[in-house]
This record gives sequence, structure tokens and C-alpha cells, in this order.
Amino acid sequence: MSRLMLVMLTALLASTAQARPQNQTADVVVVVVVVVVVVVVVVVVVVVVVVVIVVIIVVVVHNSNSSSSYCNSNSSSNNSSSSNNISSNSSTL
Repeated sequence: MSRLMLVMLTALLASTAQARPQNQTADVVVVVVVVVVVVVVVVVVVVVVVVVIVVIIVVVVHNSNSSSSYCNSNSSSNNSSSSNNISSNSSTL
């Protein structure tokens, strides 16, 4: 993606230089605008990638925590039912 932007920037500069070789201020303005646009696009892409990674991590951690708490609650209910079974068995003896 950055190579494509670099090629576009080079082509834009070449066409601008051929069209108006005497006007250097316009060339500088075009270069500055293109560089600013490229930097903004790169920053936006990086921010979007970071946000997506953070969301994926949060979802994975939340899912692992909820499943482990489900397992813990399930095992505690199993433990209480087994202790109830033991006490009922001992009372029948």
C-alpha cells in the first residue's frame, strides 16, 4: 500500500513538474498536501488495526473468563450434590 502511494506521489510530482516548471511554490504545496494525506491515511489505518486487535483480545479474554466461571460454578454445584448423596447414603446405613 505504501509503495502504491509512493508511485502515485512520484507520478504526481513528475506531471506537475512537466506542466509548470517555472512555478516552484505550487510544487511545494502539492508535495506537502500529498505527504499530509499519506500520513493521515497511514495513521488511520494503524489506529483501525490497533482497535481491531484490542477488540479481539477483549472478546477472547471475556469468553475465556466467562467459560471458566461457568466451569467453576458447575463444579461447585457438582460437589454439593455429591456431598448430599454421601450424606443421604450414610443416613440410610
